[in-house]
Amino acid sequence: MIWIDVTDVIDFLETEPSVTGIQRAALDLATAMCAVSRNCRTCAYCEDDSVFRTVSLKELLACMERSERAQNRTDLIKRRIIKTSVSLVRKKLRSKLGLGKKPTKERRFRSS
Repeated sequence: MIWIDVTDVIDFLETEPSVTGIQRAALDLATAMCAVSRNCRTCAYCEDDSVFRTVSLKELLACMERSERAQNRTDLIKRRIIKTSVSLVRKKLRSKLGLGKKPTKERRFRSS
């Protein structure tokens, strides 16, 4: 039996809205390994009992997807609030302050 510890992913999701970097890589790896082998399971450390417990990968992925959807909605609402707030500032002042302008593209430097 191959056991994959996803404790860090669960801990991360308790404080952050969605997984990033190493947590995403760990979930991708666990998903791929469990898809290939029937002898692959995910687990997490349970501090209350000081033991590892089986964790449903399917439930963990569903939880991650719900968190990401909620984060996307929050980002959308935040963008709308910012856009509306900027539109309330007089055009002349907006221009002077540089509000509402899209970021300029970065310049590419030629290598010598």
